[in-house]
Order: sequence, then structure tokens, then C-alpha cells
Amino acid sequence: MPIYSYKCNQCEHKFDVQASIEEKEKGSVKFSCPECKSVDTKHVFSLSAIFSKDKNEKGGCCGGGCGCR
Repeated sequence: MPIYSYKCNQCEHKFDVQASIEEKEKGSVKFSCPECKSVDTKHVFSLSAIFSKDKNEKGGCCGGGCGCR
């Protein structure tokens, strides 16, 4: 299951949520802030979801998995 990063619009706390793609896309689930319990949150992009931490790991652009090299 994917992990999504969110930021609370009330207290600005950043947190991660594990949810299915269907839950995320449908918006059927409101992810509440673990700090202040507000549901006024927004999805933010996380660099860890885009880039590999291991420079030798294949995959991800430009880790060699997409053929961009």
C-alpha cells in the first residue's frame, strides 16, 4: 500500500499516511492530523517517494530504470 505525505493546514504538522490508491483518489477518507486532530489537511509531495535513497538501486528516474541515461 502506498504511503502519502500530508500537511495540516491548522498546525502545519507534516505526517505520512498509508492508504490504498482508491481511498486517496476518491477522497472518501479524510486524513486527520495526529497532532491537533484537524481534518483540514492537504497532500504534499515527498522527495523520498520520488528518489531512491540507495544510489546503486535500479529504478526511478534517473536511477537507470527508465532508460534516461
